[in-house]
Amino acid sequence: MMHRALCLLLFLALHGLAGAQPARYRPDLKLLGRYQQTITPQDLRAHLEFLASDELEGRETATRGQYVAARYIASWFQRLGLKPIGDKGTYYQHFELLERRLQEVRLQWEGPSGAGEILYRSPEVAGLIPRSVGPDSTGGLVLAGYGIVDPQNGRDDYAGLDPRGKWAVVLDGEPLVDGRSALTPDGQPSIWTRQWWQKAVAAAQKGAIGLLVVTTEERFQELAAEFQQQAQRIGPLTLAYQNQRPRASRFPTLLYLHPRMAQELLGALGLDWSSYRSAPRPISLPEAARLSLRSRFEVVRHVSQNVVGLLEGSDPVLRNEYIIITAHYDHVGIGAPDSTGDRIYNGADDDGSGTVTVLELAEAFAQAREEGHGPKRSILFMTVSGEERGLLGSRYYVDHPLVPLQQTVANLNIDMVGRVDPRYEKLGNPYYVYIIGSNILSSDLHAINEQMNELTTRLVLDYTYNRQDDPNRFWARSDHANFGEKGIPFIFYFNGTHADYHRPGDEPHKIHYDKMARIGQLIFATAWNLANRPDRPRVDGKWFSTQP
Repeated sequence: MMHRALCLLLFLALHGLAGAQPARYRPDLKLLGRYQQTITPQDLRAHLEFLASDELEGRETATRGQYVAARYIASWFQRLGLKPIGDKGTYYQHFELLERRLQEVRLQWEGPSGAGEILYRSPEVAGLIPRSVGPDSTGGLVLAGYGIVDPQNGRDDYAGLDPRGKWAVVLDGEPLVDGRSALTPDGQPSIWTRQWWQKAVAAAQKGAIGLLVVTTEERFQELAAEFQQQAQRIGPLTLAYQNQRPRASRFPTLLYLHPRMAQELLGALGLDWSSYRSAPRPISLPEAARLSLRSRFEVVRHVSQNVVGLLEGSDPVLRNEYIIITAHYDHVGIGAPDSTGDRIYNGADDDGSGTVTVLELAEAFAQAREEGHGPKRSILFMTVSGEERGLLGSRYYVDHPLVPLQQTVANLNIDMVGRVDPRYEKLGNPYYVYIIGSNILSSDLHAINEQMNELTTRLVLDYTYNRQDDPNRFWARSDHANFGEKGIPFIFYFNGTHADYHRPGDEPHKIHYDKMARIGQLIFATAWNLANRPDRPRVDGKWFSTQP
């Protein structure tokens, strides 16, 4: 029996059927380095100063600025000799979008002490600001303090409540001590103040059907001015082909209430808003307390496009496998002005930095091909639009792939790699990159990226956000997420957020081009390894595709 078992194990090992580790592959570092060095700060700057210029007006999806950016990227792919595999032999993959233009929101409530309603008609703001509006709904109510859920720090403002199928009413912002955040070590505003959607996501995870955020009067006026600016822009977008089977909204309904309206609402429920604000706590209201939302939208059609260029592999067999390198080239357009009056959200870091890195990677691989060192596997370079509107372009791609998904080896996604976040500013080291998702679906992909960094760029690889319980959920917030849902291994390269995130101050002159070039060189090395190694990385992780 032992002799037969040994023979069987030997047979399996020889034939690659015993779960053996993939072959260790070490590329020619001299050759690799030659092409890494073509990715330069100067070239990155030249691209970005156009794509993130005021002339492109923030590259909002389905606007003139986005279309001009698409033309620029397509012309670059053409210049490099990439194969146009888009619609009708072009570099474009078009997709139709439906804008749900909000016309009216009617919020009604009733309780033991009375009833009332607020009517919003676009674009007038009168006591209610609809930040995110989902399906019409009716349910009970709970009061949940500031609506903060932070397991790492042991805080849950929903403790003892059952908000499932109900509306949650919370305070805007976060608890303060002497005017400074009580949640952060340095007193600076936390994500619960800086990122409006955090409370929406927390409420949805608790099962709430909607969220009412009560502001101060001053804050309400600030939000009203911002909303008036946003009302002039294109509204919420969905992919037209999903209209018959729409995906769930990324966020539940979130409405900002003027404190006067909150007083009327709670008065009808037998409570006093001013008293509650001074001592917020979880309160479950009687079943007789009910709130309902009714809304009306106008549907407008738009067209946008992904920009795609294929560099075909040199190996007759491996050329039928693909690495896809992505970045989103859209941003948020023109919006509320900052203190200087600037209304153009240039998006130099988000995600002009990723877009121009894709352009430089394409040039490096195209030069290698011209000199007889083209990759064995094929590489699809793709810049997508609609990311800021819900990862729409990449969702369209994975549902309408231009190369087979089952033959797609990995997705390397680049989103915000040009700035230095506050943590690394304090450390005085700009040469880092946050790596997200590298080991979520493939431990091999993780090892390859680390190997290439060790052999070449030697950046600090930071895995701070590579956690399932990351409250920022960065693993689900860029285009790699749609590839991950299809079981395709991915790496998300990211430099963290900063004070200019989604602000007019995100401009080209603030980019750290040397850092960005180093990150581009790491991505090139990882892509080079993936494109030339004899085996593809195993898919040995599954949790990503099961996440909410």
